[in-house]
Amino acid sequence: MKAMGAPFDSLVGLIDGNFLQLCRPLGLGNFRANVDLQEYYYSGKEKCHGIKFLALLFPNGMVAIAGPSCGRVHDARMLRESGWMQMLYDYEQRTGRTMFVFGDAAFPCNRYCQSMRKGVLTIEERAFNSLMSRIRIQVENAFAGMQNTFNFLTMANHLRLGGRNTKRLYSVASFLMNCHVCFYGNQFVAKSKLDPPSLNEFIQM
Repeated sequence: MKAMGAPFDSLVGLIDGNFLQLCRPLGLGNFRANVDLQEYYYSGKEKCHGIKFLALLFPNGMVAIAGPSCGRVHDARMLRESGWMQMLYDYEQRTGRTMFVFGDAAFPCNRYCQSMRKGVLTIEERAFNSLMSRIRIQVENAFAGMQNTFNFLTMANHLRLGGRNTKRLYSVASFLMNCHVCFYGNQFVAKSKLDPPSLNEFIQM
């Protein structure tokens, strides 16, 4: 991350939540879904039904995902439930080195997670947000790249809770996208100046 201008030495990667719109339960042939799921999967922010995944983008272009959660779950809660904070704590206990992730203003600021500054900002905090927003956008570019490669992820009418395993489809698409990065890299790899792992190295992770 230092190659991109990030003012951190111990930044593991960038995190963000990704909302995947689904066909409305009991709508458009989605009859196998329960009517009670309509409220459970409805997101007031997105004004539609869906599920959410939490992604962690590493400097070498690889993406780890956690989830899914129902569409109304907040990103900060997904981070708490992902187990990643516990993994960073365990790493600190083993090595004595504190590592952390970085996300947008929806995430908390603590020992293992930093985020965009909130509230009444000083000039320095505005400059910090401006710098980190240019870096953090890479995780959203990773989402866009996966959806452009696997167009079915944008076809909400065909993503149904009661039919095919939509949750597994996203996980498989993420895995295949990582395989694609092993061969061809992506924008983040070029800017971070780190090489992605080989396909064999990635499969053995």
